[in-house]
Amino acid sequence: MHAGAGFDNEGNLWLQFNKPDIIQRISKGALVTTYELPSKNAVQHRITLGPAGRMWFTELATDKVG
Repeated sequence: MHAGAGFDNEGNLWLQFNKPDIIQRISKGALVTTYELPSKNAVQHRITLGPAGRMWFTELATDKVG
């Protein structure tokens, strides 16, 4: 299930998924990179670009920011 989406400074699309607990980066060239989260059933909520150009996300069920 899709939980959130955002773009970074390079135009890559970042997607959050709750089932499974992953984040995917899709490059402008359509290369997909998958990152598995250590927290299971984290209930991801938002993903956004931070001031230093890094992507930040929240996990509602675990009260974590990554």
